[in-house]
Formats: sequence, structure tokens, C-alpha cells
Amino acid sequence: MLAKALAIYMWDVTVSHGADHFGFANDIPTAYKFLRVRRHKPPTYGASGDAIQYVSEVCDPDDVYRTEMAQEMFFSAWTMWPNLNDTAYPFTSPELLTTQIRFHSDLKAISDKAVRAMPNFMPLGSGITKDNDQYRWTIPSSIQY
Repeated sequence: MLAKALAIYMWDVTVSHGADHFGFANDIPTAYKFLRVRRHKPPTYGASGDAIQYVSEVCDPDDVYRTEMAQEMFFSAWTMWPNLNDTAYPFTSPELLTTQIRFHSDLKAISDKAVRAMPNFMPLGSGITKDNDQYRWTIPSSIQY
């Protein structure tokens, strides 16, 4: 039961939550992330009477500024070392150390398969080092945001 609970927890707060941030930050343009709750319905027609064509017809510069700030502060991935694949567990049992090695190997295999199938998938970090700027886009070891 403990192993199952820990696996669910790790999936939830690391892989799944990290992927939520990754997808929201990278797949949705900042201009389409409206974060302010409005008291009135947004207009369906622009000032000219035509259908709305530009984001600026619905929001103002302050909205854009706040959204850009939220993008950098909350949505973009900023993984710190160690990420999920670099996390070493201080086991003293040879059996648990072997299991840790197998766990990392299995993670890498799953990540490599997912990245090939879905190019926008948040990478585990295969071939990415902590000195590489791309490291910040890898799966965090827990909620690091």
C-alpha cells in the first residue's frame, strides 16, 4: 500500500503537475491566457463593428503585462537540480539501490518513447545536463515552483 501511495503521489505532484505547467506554458500562446475575471461578458464585436480579430480588442496592456508575469512566475517550468531523473535516494539496502537504478532506467525508456510519439511532451532529461539551459524544461523531482 505504501509503495502504491508513493507512486501515485510522485505521479501526481511530479510528472502530471509538471506536465500541466509545461503544456499550459508552451502550447497556449500568452495572449490567449486570460487570467482576470470580468464582471461583464467580453465583446463579440470590435470597435469597428466587425468580429473581434485581435487580442487588443478584448484586453488592455495591463492584462497582457499580468499574463506575461504569470507565464514566467507560475506556468513556465523552472526545474532546479536535481530533477526527477537525477534524484538519488540514500538507500543502504543493495536490493533498494538496484530498484532505484531500474526505476531510473524505466523512467528514461518511458520518457524517450513519449517524446518520440509526442514532441511537446515534457522531457525527463535524457541527454540534458544541469548546466544546459534546456534542463529547466525537464520533469521536476517534486513541485519546485
